[in-house]
Amino acid sequence: MVPAGGEYGDIEQEGTYQATPTLWVLGNYSRFIRPGYRRINMTLNESRSFFGSAWISPDGDKVVAVYTNLSDKGVRLVETHEGWSKEAKSVTTYTTTSSKNLKEATVDVHNNVELDAGSVTTVVYGF
Repeated sequence: MVPAGGEYGDIEQEGTYQATPTLWVLGNYSRFIRPGYRRINMTLNESRSFFGSAWISPDGDKVVAVYTNLSDKGVRLVETHEGWSKEAKSVTTYTTTSSKNLKEATVDVHNNVELDAGSVTTVVYGF
């Protein structure tokens, strides 16, 4: 938010606001990883430019994985779901990049998920 008097103006006065990329990246976590979700083990070939974490819903009906791909190349996930009691019925991605703000896409459950270069992507697996 920018106060009406400028950057150092009175914050009690009305001003303008603009959603920043940081807000959208935060949304990749806060919109999908809700209170009661538990972090689960995820093993991947992490590096300084690619990493992630995974969470399961309290009812066990969703697994949410958030991946950060800071590299200038896209990444195709090759996944194995060890310890999952059943296969996912739906896979939905939400991607944030310099030009996408939590852009939603449905992925066929039989296809690999692709992560854009320079992105934070939330993958929601529904059971």
